[in-house]
Amino acid sequence: MKYAIDGSNVLLGLRLNKKPSDRLFARLLHALRERGADFQLFFDHSIEKLMAGEGLATEWSALRSALAAAGIRPIFAARADVLIEAFCHTHGAWVINSSDKMDSWNTRPSQIHRARVHRNRSTLQLALIDDATGKFVFHTSAHEPFDFGGVRFPALNMQSTILEALIAPDSQYSAVAAEGTLLILALDASGSMSQTNSYDGRPKSDHLNEIVKSAITRLRNSRIAEGLYVAILRFENDVTPLLCSTGTVFASVNDWFATLGTFDYLQGITLEQTNIRLALQRSKELFQNTIADSDPVSALADSWRAAVVLITDGNHYVKRPDDSGTYETDADVGHQALDIHQGLSGLIGGRIDVGCVGIGTDVNQNLLVNIASQCTPTQRGMATRAGIGGLLLDDRLFIVVDSNNDKFGEAIRTFIDVASGSG
Repeated sequence: MKYAIDGSNVLLGLRLNKKPSDRLFARLLHALRERGADFQLFFDHSIEKLMAGEGLATEWSALRSALAAAGIRPIFAARADVLIEAFCHTHGAWVINSSDKMDSWNTRPSQIHRARVHRNRSTLQLALIDDATGKFVFHTSAHEPFDFGGVRFPALNMQSTILEALIAPDSQYSAVAAEGTLLILALDASGSMSQTNSYDGRPKSDHLNEIVKSAITRLRNSRIAEGLYVAILRFENDVTPLLCSTGTVFASVNDWFATLGTFDYLQGITLEQTNIRLALQRSKELFQNTIADSDPVSALADSWRAAVVLITDGNHYVKRPDDSGTYETDADVGHQALDIHQGLSGLIGGRIDVGCVGIGTDVNQNLLVNIASQCTPTQRGMATRAGIGGLLLDDRLFIVVDSNNDKFGEAIRTFIDVASGSG
């Protein structure tokens, strides 16, 4: 199999000690060659400036020399994605990246493998993970010494090596749960959320902020609270994960509860467009990366289920980053919805539950109903007992609420209970 490697994306995404790691990048190429994999490496012209901005100009220069010594000739371009897409189309190649938005692609590659690094007991492992299934393509040691392009990379001191964690243990409780839940709340941060078409004349974003705070409070007292870890993403043109006080994206419901006094999901952001596709993609990647980092998650629960609740008041609306002036379509979202519904290895039943909440009359119901998961009998029973069974559309985890109705917040909170499994 031939690979097209998005070099800029992989190099910036493989991080040690809070900086891009030339060591991990070199180890990936070394591992691919050990396995006889054929690949073409691509970089954006901007990579030199970006590495210099990280204080790694010397490391970048050394890496370029090592690539040349190893006989690897990268292709540089102002926008490498264009060349990568063409290469994949011409050669039937698969893509290796880290967390690319894929927003400039007209046709997605048949396979995407994500480069990841994680701890495994006292070792550091570099892995390729199949983006669709979450299964390991391969993994290899990243802490042991190796040679690449005439450069000797010595053994790492694992005691002083910092790998940024995605999930933190509950600061109040240390017990291992029999079953843990990873819950993502993906919140619309587009311009329309500032509109005041609500029952009390306040912006919809103000209401959503309060709904999330009260939902966290309820979940803290639910039957799944002990093993519940929550992540909150906001989406507009881009997707931003909010960090809990633990410094991680996923944190226990107890630790999120402790932050609610100052919680504001729109803090420091300009409300822009509505990138539902990227919200789904980043949610899938976040589940994938967290589950793949086996040491932290196995210390918190014996098994895991995952759910994402996406809350929006509009349509998928985001401009492509090229010069065409065109916008993404529902078909772009559809591809990502199919991807997230393939689930992930390592989760109970391999399933990711996707719940959608549409606020108001401008939502694209046809799109959201196809994103949402089919209800299980258990979820259907929970919704009925909680009084929102009649709101579920097409027997899916999807409801539409009216912000002019003073009960819409309660409907969303109850829906979060059902989608999370706490109802």
